[in-house]
Amino acid sequence: MQSWHNDIILDRLQQVRESISLINHWCSSYQTEDDFLCSSTGMAMLDASILRLQIIGEASGRSKKWHFLNMALIILNFLQD
Repeated sequence: MQSWHNDIILDRLQQVRESISLINHWCSSYQTEDDFLCSSTGMAMLDASILRLQIIGEASGRSKKWHFLNMALIILNFLQD
């Protein structure tokens, strides 16, 4: 049972890592809010980034169900990889 929880937590952390990477990639050429608003491409990047922020929020919100210490240890192991 513990392994199942670890797998779920690792999956959530992978979703967070992937989302952060995509947001960084998509937004790297935009410097201000106006840069996003000046073109349809910028608006699409903003929309996509907001959806990825939602994924991060949902992934971290579901993680509250597990014991904090166990989660902290898993996060430390995940970050060392």
